[in-house]
Formats: sequence, C-alpha cells, structure tokens
Amino acid sequence: MCALATSGVLAAGARSAGAQKPAAAASPAAPAATAAGVHATLTRAADLADGRMVLLLQVEATGLGLGSYQGAVTFDPTQVTVDSAVAPSGDGSRLVNANDAAKGLVRYAGYTTSSFRTGDAVRFVVRVKSLDAAKFATTLDVAGDVNGTAIAKTLLHGSAGVRPSRGTKPAK
Repeated sequence: MCALATSGVLAAGARSAGAQKPAAAASPAAPAATAAGVHATLTRAADLADGRMVLLLQVEATGLGLGSYQGAVTFDPTQVTVDSAVAPSGDGSRLVNANDAAKGLVRYAGYTTSSFRTGDAVRFVVRVKSLDAAKFATTLDVAGDVNGTAIAKTLLHGSAGVRPSRGTKPAK
C-alpha cells in the first residue's frame, strides 16, 4: 500500500499505471507548449539560501476542461534528494506519492468535479548536485475531462528537463 500526501495529509491510495515516455528532449527553457492537450512541466520556481531549490510541477490543459490526471516525475537519484513534495490544497483533490523518491520516482494525481483553477500540481524542495545530470522528466499516464471522458493518449504531453523561471539563477 502506498502512502499519498494530499495537501500535507497522508492517505492510502492508488498506484500509477505504466508511465508513457516524456516528450522529446526539447530545450527545457522553451515556453510551455500551446498545442491542444494536457502538458506536465517542471519549473525552477526559487533558489533557497541553504542551496536547495523549489521546483513546481504544473499540469495544464489547453483547449479542453481538465477534470483528472495521473503521472510521474523521474530523475537520477544519485543527483537529486527530495526534501519535500507537497500537493496544494483548495483546488480539487491533488495527491503526491514520494515513497519511491530515493529510487528517482515521484507519482502524482489530481481530480475535480469542475475544472482546476490553476495548473500547480506539486511543489518540490530538492537538493540537486547537477541539474543537467539529474535528468528530470515528467510523464502523464492518463487524464480525463470534467465529464469523466478519457483524454486520448496522443494529447498527453510530458517533458524533459526543468524550465527556468524569472528571478532564478541559470542551471548548473
């Protein structure tokens, strides 16, 4: 049984199905895709004074109402230590399962009966030896619209790398 952190609260729950491969390794600095579908991206949100960094996983839909999703973030565990992984509260139900973070895997999911107000899915605080060598990737396994209809796998887009955010130092 997996422990899932839901807005900081632990709950027992679901496991992710086989993950799709992330999108082709385009430049992590490229802007978010605008093609119709669901896009999962990691953004470097802040650098902390103690050398850790904050990464924000965003799951955003373009051209459709997103009601649910499930996916994973993978990375090289020799390069990354996850200090925390927290799903936000107050915007549907969002879940994060960091039980396998030491193996380079964090699973996430979300669902709502209406559309999500924001794309913010998980806030990570991490220690990274080398951002390039960390080989971060996001995948989406499944997603559904607000009526519960499955969104075609061809419209689910993961990403490779971490996008920079304004005000953060360049990746090392």
